[in-house]
Amino acid sequence: MKIKKIRVLLFDEVELLDFAGPMEVWSAADYMLGDHQAIDVKAISNKSEISVSKSLLRITPHIVGTDEDIDILIIPGGFGTRPILKSNDQLKYIKSLIAQSKIIC
Repeated sequence: MKIKKIRVLLFDEVELLDFAGPMEVWSAADYMLGDHQAIDVKAISNKSEISVSKSLLRITPHIVGTDEDIDILIIPGGFGTRPILKSNDQLKYIKSLIAQSKIIC
């Protein structure tokens, strides 16, 4: 089976369940397939550290920067999306990821 590359976009004030839920589901699907290598799910961001929603939780994405040939790009929602709309750098980054992705969710 060809490995599916799934990337979940992280950004400041991303909602925990909006990114962790899909990552857990895809990881469980990979586990259920049996070989544990059919689905490659990773968090991606243009920042090396992300603050999660309004909490003190800070996380580090698996990939900082860009990736190539993404099968599925997941863009979480929540209040953290509002500042992105005002950031040309963030919008440019997201557009570059979208251009490299087959499916955008």
